[in-house]
Amino acid sequence: MPPPPMLMKEHHYYEILGVSYGATDEELRKAYQKLAKKYHPDKQKSDPEAAAEAAEKFKQANRAYKVLTDPDKRQAYNDVITLLWDIAEG
Repeated sequence: MPPPPMLMKEHHYYEILGVSYGATDEELRKAYQKLAKKYHPDKQKSDPEAAAEAAEKFKQANRAYKVLTDPDKRQAYNDVITLLWDIAEG
């Protein structure tokens, strides 16, 4: 399920992690680990501008992972996504 149009880009948690709406905990973990390795601030020391961008992506991935791996938070997030789609459609 794509994110609703009025949801801010940094809150597209499934897209941030690159997983489907029905992703398993294992899929979430693997996707997070891949992003964490890629965007970890310690890997971006040579270019300050790239480091700032990578740090932001790292934070977004961390936030997405924390929400989507907690069953209660994931359900609440999915409920909001559904509500926003209902509003957007009409």
